[in-house]
Amino acid sequence: MKKINFIYYLCAIAMVISLGNVFINGDFSVEGSALLNNNWGVMSLVDLFAGIIIFSTWIVFREKNKLLIGVLLVLMVLFGFLTASLYILVNLYKSKGDWTEFFFGSRRKEIVEKLNTTRK
Repeated sequence: MKKINFIYYLCAIAMVISLGNVFINGDFSVEGSALLNNNWGVMSLVDLFAGIIIFSTWIVFREKNKLLIGVLLVLMVLFGFLTASLYILVNLYKSKGDWTEFFFGSRRKEIVEKLNTTRK
């Protein structure tokens, strides 16, 4: 898990630096129109929002607390995969090396029980 923690730390740091640069030096009124007039720019936005939707379905599946889900979904829309990187880091630490805890979160117990029942 140490290697994956390192990877997600790097992702989070890269996102913080990039977002900081964009918020400080960017001008969406100028650059946004250029982005939307470029096929690769449009594709990047489609890819970004598809990824946000895909990752968000895992959050909704994994979490039971509706308020937490709502906050995380808003943060995903606002900060994209910076939120995802931090969410993964937090849950890697919470899971303490247990991959079923990491992937299934609050639903771990019910899923493990279901798997054990179907194997018998």
